[in-house]
Order: sequence, then C-alpha cells, then structure tokens
Amino acid sequence: PAVVLSLEEMTPLRQLNAVAAGQLDVGYMPRYRHNLLYGANTQTGLTSSQVATWPWVIALSVGHPLSSETVIPFSAIKNETFIVYDDGLGQDGQLAALNALFNNTPFKQYRVNNVLSVIATVSAGIGVAMMPAILETVQLHNIIYRPIDTQGFQWDLLLMTREGELSPPLKNFIAISQIQDL
Repeated sequence: PAVVLSLEEMTPLRQLNAVAAGQLDVGYMPRYRHNLLYGANTQTGLTSSQVATWPWVIALSVGHPLSSETVIPFSAIKNETFIVYDDGLGQDGQLAALNALFNNTPFKQYRVNNVLSVIATVSAGIGVAMMPAILETVQLHNIIYRPIDTQGFQWDLLLMTREGELSPPLKNFIAISQIQDL
C-alpha cells in the first residue's frame, strides 16, 4: 500500500514541531511537557490523547546506598546527583518536573540527550535518574529500579496529532495505540 515508515530518534519537542509542521502524522509526549512547557493544545492546532500512565521509579546503580530499600522516600534523594534527559532546547520537561518536586531548590545534575544514555550513565554509578516505570524493562548491567514516593507525580504518555487531519490509517494507528497494554 501507499504507506511509508521512516524511523528517526526525535525528542518530544522535535516531534511536536514536526507534527505541527505536517512532517509527522503522530508524535509522543510526556504529559508534563504538554502541561507545563509547550502548551500543545487546541491553540496550536494539535490535539492529544492519553495512551498510558506510569508511576515514577528511580534508577540506581547496584552498589548505591539506597539500592537495598524497597521503596525510596523522596526525601532520601534530595542530595543525589541526577542524570536528566535533556532535549538540548533549554528548560526540559523532566527538568521542570524535578524542579517542581524540589520546590525549585537547586540540585546537582548531568544532562544527557537520550534515554539509553541516562540509563547507561546511572549504571556507571555517576548518579541516579527518575523515569517512568515502563523503562524498568531496559536492563543493563549494574542497574536496578526502585519505586519512589513522588508525592502524586505520575508520567503520562500522550499521542499528539493535528486537529482534523485523521486519515483512515492514522485513525487505525490511534485506535491500536489506545488498546495496547504498554
């Protein structure tokens, strides 16, 4: 059929801009970006639907002092060095969420530009990272994941499309994405 599938790693902001420009039909974004930073709603001609929700977990190296805990209290990580996913375009969505959790108190951080690098950097023992629980499926040597009390913060995955531009294949893709057990 007349379907072209092109795969390229894109940050959520690049996806949002590409959907708005008509270069992508669909993109994925964490809800905190959607609400706090980029305002992707009807005024931009985009619409979103939530396709998944996960609690936050903390990724730790195996030898980390908190690795023996079953649930990490948020207060226990306030002095940790964080490995933060950064899209390279200024204030990052995850960074904004961490700032909100820390009440805008400065914290130590390293920023990296893709999720696998976040996990690998934690595995090397350089710091800890907060991430959605779905990423617990990424198993690298020397890394463990623990639930963390994030004071009600959750990570929602949104599917972004242009308003009124839903072709039959795109409608099918959206329907399938909303029934999958992620």
